[in-house]
Amino acid sequence: MNRHDLVGAPTGEPLPERVARARALLEEAVPPQWRREPLIYVRPQHMEAVCAVSRCRREAIDNGMCNGHALRWHRLGRPQLDGFVTTTESALRDHHILPNCLVPACRRGRAQDDLCPVHSRQWKAAKRPPISTWVTTVVVTDGPQSTCRLPNCELAAEGGSLYCRVHHRRWRARGEPTHEEFEAEVMNYGDPCWDFRRLPGQLKLELQYALKRNHELGFPPSSHSCSQTVRMLLRRGATTLLEQDRASWTAIFRSYLNDPNQFKNAAAFLSFAVEQLTDLIEGSGWEREYPRDVWQLRRLGYIPAAASRQLNFTDIQQRWLVDCAKRWLHWRLTVEEKSINTVSADLLALRRLSAFLTATGQARYSIRQLTRPVLEQHIAWLHQQPQLGSSATIRDSISALAVFLRALQDHEDWAPELPRNAVIYASDYPRTIPLRARGLNAQVMAQVRAHLPRWPQPDGRFMTELMLATGLRVGDACALGYDPIVRDRDDNPYVRYWNHKMRREAYVPISAATLDKIREQQARVREQYPAETAAYLSQPAPRSLPVDGLRLVPANHLNPHGFLPFKRSTYNLQLQAWVAQCGITDEVGRPVHITAHQWRHTFASALVNGGVRLEVVKQLLDHASLEMASHYARLLDTTIRAEWDAARDNDDDLRHLLPADVEWANRSRTALPNGHCGLPRQQTCDHSNKCLSCPVFITTSEDLPAHEAHRHRTLTLIAKLEARGQTKLADQNRLVLEQLDTRIVQIKQAIASGEAHRDAS
Repeated sequence: MNRHDLVGAPTGEPLPERVARARALLEEAVPPQWRREPLIYVRPQHMEAVCAVSRCRREAIDNGMCNGHALRWHRLGRPQLDGFVTTTESALRDHHILPNCLVPACRRGRAQDDLCPVHSRQWKAAKRPPISTWVTTVVVTDGPQSTCRLPNCELAAEGGSLYCRVHHRRWRARGEPTHEEFEAEVMNYGDPCWDFRRLPGQLKLELQYALKRNHELGFPPSSHSCSQTVRMLLRRGATTLLEQDRASWTAIFRSYLNDPNQFKNAAAFLSFAVEQLTDLIEGSGWEREYPRDVWQLRRLGYIPAAASRQLNFTDIQQRWLVDCAKRWLHWRLTVEEKSINTVSADLLALRRLSAFLTATGQARYSIRQLTRPVLEQHIAWLHQQPQLGSSATIRDSISALAVFLRALQDHEDWAPELPRNAVIYASDYPRTIPLRARGLNAQVMAQVRAHLPRWPQPDGRFMTELMLATGLRVGDACALGYDPIVRDRDDNPYVRYWNHKMRREAYVPISAATLDKIREQQARVREQYPAETAAYLSQPAPRSLPVDGLRLVPANHLNPHGFLPFKRSTYNLQLQAWVAQCGITDEVGRPVHITAHQWRHTFASALVNGGVRLEVVKQLLDHASLEMASHYARLLDTTIRAEWDAARDNDDDLRHLLPADVEWANRSRTALPNGHCGLPRQQTCDHSNKCLSCPVFITTSEDLPAHEAHRHRTLTLIAKLEARGQTKLADQNRLVLEQLDTRIVQIKQAIASGEAHRDAS
């Protein structure tokens, strides 16, 4: 029987037949190097923590030490821990160099009385004289002797063996294994390992396969986690993981613990082993997963978050809706390349539609019954569900349903019986409530900048500085490659990144200070991953994004080559711990809750309040529309207050409502940066952005400082444009400069003649 015939999920298959099928697949899937017994050793970068004893590279299990050093510490009466880890020897049993006989030039190992067996017998025959004197009189007559085969042993091999007497005895005690296995076991004694020798054959093979898959995915588990899993399985008397499903095994594991929070990594490894074994037996890929009513996303090549591991269609009661939902979501994932979160939200909207149809008994058997009146009732039903909460949730559900119906209409073969009036109109959506501004105010930001040097982890601190300087999303910042810097033709630096939300490359300009911080982070990565950095720099810059490889901010754990990006969850944990440690508060002294995305809002709000046009903010944030950029770029209270103060008299809250004449009433209402508009309020202006040349533009001596500041900025801009070779723009700004000079001369003449408030138009 070939492998294709062994893979599948037959309904009602007896457990013995399922186990036999699994055995055949495992025999093919697990190569010999993963079946090596008795041990498979763990590399240091795959450990949960390394022993605190100097030069010991074993896994920390007890009080920050490996099992061997922890036992030694307990035998010594638990001395002061800091002193013990700095003074004790790193070598454990079988790692010490065995001492030789006290007789000079004798290379045999010691036995009784610190002598080898031969010299011990001679010493006893000489009536046991003082050993220190006797050993100087002994003449060694042994011929040339070979050395023990073990690398750490300098004793002579004895009795025709490849080993010294001590190691030969240990080799015999271990059942005379092959020399390679024995030497590996001796040299790695006490090192962390995965040891499945006590498990039944089927269960042993299943866990070996799980280790192999974990290694292929880049996340090998620790030996400590595996040992806890092995103990639980032995205590349970299990013979195969197929006895229970994943949820049942997790419950069984926790039932053996005093604290459910213990050994979380071991429980996770057990769950992973069950999942991988099930995937091996039932198969993966769209061909096998599509017909099922629960899509396991890992079988489709996705590595989603724990909250979205699967797409479950079992709650949809209408079979026609299940079929249409599968076709649509398959299209969304494969062709439109939508994210897992988006597709999960789409499925949730269809499950709500199914719940409504089931509750009302409508469209039970055919999509022909899904008419416009039914959709209107469904929309009304959504508004009546208290668990949906805000109108934004209802809007998202209606939006997903509209996209679903539009896809069915575009692909006529999906649902040819769909009624033509089954559509969602713009008026069906609930009223949009503007999002509140989420940028941090000046008081909070002052505390952030003051406490930022206290961020204990350099990677999290760098991420914060980068997001504040560029406005990147935290996910985009985590995924940056080792060298994201590009330059324009004027040698200005930019960060090149992959906008995962828009699925396109994007660029954001950076300052020299931010560039220096990026270079410092690169130096830290180069120190940690020298070989990978050299390999990265030896290759040309990637022509397109996204790409795999060395990261600018690599993940802290289980990342031997630096290819895994820094995790958003890790950053969020560091952020919350730092905010709590620094005690950042708002204006009234309440603790502030800060999220990573608020750095992006703060970046955009600062740009708008600094006078940057919304179109530029949209480009810097790489948004699809000005509407989205406007959600981020909210004016701060200080900007609104300044405009409000300019339109009123601070001494009288009513005076600005009672103007003295029509002209000054218009001037107070339509103030411009360099003067005031003289048109009545009802008229429109044909001189947009050309006030300096407008015949009704009124300016007085009060506006002279603004004109002079404008002139200085224009001169600076002309110089920069000429240096860049942009002569056309420079000529346009020279016209502005001439108009400014004319205005300034007119105002100064009016001041000299004593007519300070006469307009200079």
